[in-house]
Amino acid sequence: MKFSHLDPKGRARMVDVGGKPAQQRIAVAEGLVRCQRKTIVALRDQKLSKGDVFTVAKVAAIQAQARG
Repeated sequence: MKFSHLDPKGRARMVDVGGKPAQQRIAVAEGLVRCQRKTIVALRDQKLSKGDVFTVAKVAAIQAQARG
């Protein structure tokens, strides 16, 4: 499946949403992550079986901002 918010290398990028109708939305997010040191190392080294979690977070932020 092709995802428009990722470039060919899998990095997050902005996309043109100019053709969409304007909508007012409000989003509030807060989080706390606790994990073992080995998990931090795996995150840093991009060695998690779920893939690049930082790119997923960036895409979510881009989508939230683009709609905000």
